[in-house]
Amino acid sequence: MEGECLELLALQQPAAGDLRIVGAAFKIVTDLERVGDLATNLAEYALDGSESSPLPNTDYERIAAPALELVEHATDAFSAADSAACFAVADRDDELDSRCVAGTERAVRTCIELQIDATDTQAIQGESGTFSSAYDVLADVSQTLVIVRDVERIGDHAVNVAARTLYAIESSDELLF
Repeated sequence: MEGECLELLALQQPAAGDLRIVGAAFKIVTDLERVGDLATNLAEYALDGSESSPLPNTDYERIAAPALELVEHATDAFSAADSAACFAVADRDDELDSRCVAGTERAVRTCIELQIDATDTQAIQGESGTFSSAYDVLADVSQTLVIVRDVERIGDHAVNVAARTLYAIESSDELLF
């Protein structure tokens, strides 16, 4: 896609609205590539992990579901040149951000509630499940924080796609940060 955008710029010399569309597409390709990288990371975390989730009783699918929907809606908005859908993507990102904040707070709260000492090797029982040592808790909390961060970043890239789409179709920078 980047090559096709460059070819259009070099050979067709688009102006005004066409140039905004080509520029937006060029940037959107980068955002979608980053989404793919983050999705690959999430898949690797799932394959590398044990059968249990990094923090038991954490519903990662519930946290991540809006991220997938945001990417789908953002790319659909670009395909359909739908400015209303661009705003809907940006608005829906707030829900994803709230879920990510809640996941982060839950992970941190697990550490605080268990009063973790990284040198403790005794089994620990807490609201989030049973861990064989404080090290396990810290590793699981760390993994949860990374998962939540990657999911939140996917949502941010979807909003970027929507913002660039809005700029391309209406020359509006309202969603650009």
